[in-house]
Amino acid sequence: MSNDNNELKLREDEEYEAEIDRMYFESLQEGKEYTKSSKIPLVVEKFVTNAVNQSINNEVPAMLAFYMLLGQICKDMVCIPAKTRRIGIRLQVIWMQTSGSGKTEMFNFIGPVSKRLFDTINERYGTDIQNFESNFGTIGEHDRENVGYDVQKIGDSTDAALVGSPSTEKETVVDDDTGRERTIEVPIQIYGQLEGEGLMVFDEFHDTGIFRQTQHKGQIIYYCNTLMNTLWGENWPINKKLLNGDPFTCNSRRSMWATTYIPRTLATVITETGLMQRSIIYIREVPIEEQNEIRGKIARDYGVIVDSGAPVESDADNLVQIYERLREHYFESGEDPLRTITFGKGFSDAVTNETWKFQEFVQTSRPAVMEIANNFITRMQGMMVKMAVLSCIAESGTTIKTKKNRYIVTERHVRQGAYITRQCYKSLVSWLDLALKAEHKSMQERAMVGEFKKAYAELIETPNARTIDGEKWLNKTQLIAHIMKNTRRGQAQVYRNYKKISDNYEERRVGRYGYVKMKRKDEQ
Repeated sequence: MSNDNNELKLREDEEYEAEIDRMYFESLQEGKEYTKSSKIPLVVEKFVTNAVNQSINNEVPAMLAFYMLLGQICKDMVCIPAKTRRIGIRLQVIWMQTSGSGKTEMFNFIGPVSKRLFDTINERYGTDIQNFESNFGTIGEHDRENVGYDVQKIGDSTDAALVGSPSTEKETVVDDDTGRERTIEVPIQIYGQLEGEGLMVFDEFHDTGIFRQTQHKGQIIYYCNTLMNTLWGENWPINKKLLNGDPFTCNSRRSMWATTYIPRTLATVITETGLMQRSIIYIREVPIEEQNEIRGKIARDYGVIVDSGAPVESDADNLVQIYERLREHYFESGEDPLRTITFGKGFSDAVTNETWKFQEFVQTSRPAVMEIANNFITRMQGMMVKMAVLSCIAESGTTIKTKKNRYIVTERHVRQGAYITRQCYKSLVSWLDLALKAEHKSMQERAMVGEFKKAYAELIETPNARTIDGEKWLNKTQLIAHIMKNTRRGQAQVYRNYKKISDNYEERRVGRYGYVKMKRKDEQ
């Protein structure tokens, strides 16, 4: 596809999306039911409508919750090929948003839906689809009693609580030679909360040790990074060796739902751990005006009784129906996860086009933002493809009636996956822009930016200034010396501080000497 065609396609898509968004926000103001026809599959719209009745204005996290649940229950039947690479369809969701803006209320909806969903699948099918070696061992009193889907709410994030620990238990054996009974110590594994499949829920993700590491929570970044690896490879089991005891393995095939307010150290975690890039993250600072609006809506709810059971049952049953139709197709098509889903003619072009939009979106950002955001694009592309496949599964399991048209990922599914992923990417870039700007300002304040401005102002109107191409410039060495004299700081310290704020100045060399000129405010 040529650049001209790309640009035309982008303009058409943006005009379309702007019109849909305008209609959507107008419908919210008029109190109409939430709808974004053709943006996402109808079954997802219904889920979102029910979720936002409980967690106001949180449509994007509601979409992520649906796809997370669907990816978890379908993960053994679908694998996305990318030549020699094998990509799983699990989604790991991290939602960071202003306190008191609906995160807990969202899980109050997701929790009952997932329980009904998991209980139904466990009861009807158990774990009859086994593409991976089951490593639970013999079921005993210290072992997991339920090897099906479940929900683990993670409270204690110490190593032992998360991945388990080795232990021993007494066992009576009969000696072959003497026939006498004797007691021996048999090694066993006590399983942690990450073991198994289903959901792992971090309601207070900021307190896990990821954003502020402690001695007892030092390995959680490794655990999360490892279990987020594709299940169609060798690197997803968590291998652990404690100081005392034999090595053991935690097999976590779960999907993560993690919520928190926006931690102060988030930018550092993003740049240093790689954890956020492996998940789909949604970051949102809720404006005060919207918080006030939400409080007003909640105030009108007091004293009103509404049955919350019907939406939970409906959404869980829809997911069960999707699972059962995929399961039927999976067995009919040869039980090969690589061929459960096929890809339509326009799929690759659609992925290329939507990826180009991600790249274009960040091009106008400041360099510091662009550097970080660009690192997410490849991961976001992968998330978009996963969501496109899941959109195909959702539609094939509900609205597509004829078998021959099911389980074919089309350009429409890519657009659906891109729409959701782009909301997350935009939220990340917007937050980075504000956060890094504030961080830059704080760093400049610590670097004596005021002293530099004062020294510059004192020298620029004196004979020390030199006119170059019609503009006044200062000798950099003279500026540093003047600041050293004013602040009584050493040369090395002043040079270090200058380096932190150097993007406030233009620099050039004339002969052997360096000169600086302060940028205008709109250039800094």
